[in-house]
Formats: sequence, structure tokens, C-alpha cells
Amino acid sequence: LLGYSLRRATPVVIRPADHVGSPRGRGVELATFAIPGTHLELMRATLAPRSRFDDEVTHAGIDVMYVSEGSLVLVVDGVDYPLRASECAVWPSSHAHTLRNDGDVPAVALGFTTEAVHR
Repeated sequence: LLGYSLRRATPVVIRPADHVGSPRGRGVELATFAIPGTHLELMRATLAPRSRFDDEVTHAGIDVMYVSEGSLVLVVDGVDYPLRASECAVWPSSHAHTLRNDGDVPAVALGFTTEAVHR
């Protein structure tokens, strides 16, 4: 992002209408949106208790995920990485990964990927 510029002096506001919803499983709400002028994509995932993404994904880039509420299990290459609220994980997106909520309360994660996936 070195040298990044929107070529404007005011912020760009990304409205909910610009978010892309992706069906990822029962009890899972995934909303993503592109950061204008970059390859970055921001995401918000809400997982109901005992829910999970239906599949594993791989793509180019690096993923960063911050758990803002509850607890989640990030699975990368078949290995479980339990994460609690206020914890963050970073991994190469080219490795198969998925997410699940084994808990009894909803969980929310915020994150980004360095290569857009849902455009």
C-alpha cells in the first residue's frame, strides 16, 4: 500500500449496498467488500452457535482475522487454531482454511485478505 492514493482529499464511504454477501453455511453470515483502489477485501463473518463454513477455501494472498466477539476455531491445513475475542490470526491464503464456532454463543470475526476473492 506504499504510495496508495485515492486521488481525492475526502474519505470514500463504503455503504452496506456495496457489501457482497456470500452463502457459506447454515448459521453463517459473511459480508465482504473491496477497498477501492487496492487488492484488499474486508470481511465480517458472524457465526451462530455450533455453526461452520460449509467448505475450505484457498486463494492468493494473506488472510488476517480478528475475533471481536465470542470464540472461533480457524482450521488451516486440517489443524485447529482456537481463537477467543481480541485474538488475531494471520496465515497464507494459499493453504486450505475454514472457520467454525464450537461455542454456545454467536461469534463475530473481522478480517481482510490481500487479494480480492468475492468481487
